[in-house]
Amino acid sequence: MVYVITSIGVLLLVVAVVGLVQPQRIKQFLIWAKEGKRCYMGGVIRILFGALLIIAAPRAHFPYIPMVIGIIMLLAGIAFFVIGLGRIHRMIDWWLEKADNAMRAGLAVVALIGLLLIYSL
Repeated sequence: MVYVITSIGVLLLVVAVVGLVQPQRIKQFLIWAKEGKRCYMGGVIRILFGALLIIAAPRAHFPYIPMVIGIIMLLAGIAFFVIGLGRIHRMIDWWLEKADNAMRAGLAVVALIGLLLIYSL
C-alpha cells in the first residue's frame, strides 16, 4: 500500500511540473474536460485517490499526511457531484481566464502536495 501513496504523490508531482513548465497543456486539458460530462471524471478520480490514500495511510511513517490529504480529496470528489455541471464549468472557465502565472501558483501547490505525500513515507 505504500506504493499507492508513492504513485499518487509522483503523479501529482509530474502533472504539476509539466504544468509549471507548460501551463497551456493544463489549459488544453481543461478545455477538453469541459466538453459534455467529461469533467465528472475529475470527481471520480478524486474519490478514488482519496479513498486509496485513506486506506494506505496507516502504513506511512507519518499517517496523518496521507489521511488528511485523502479526506480532502474524497470530499472534493463528492463535491463535484453535488455542485452540478454548470458550476463545474464556471470553475473551469474561471481557471481558463487566469494568467499563466496564476495557473503556475495553483500547480505549485499541487507539486507541494505530491512532495508531502512522498515525504510521508
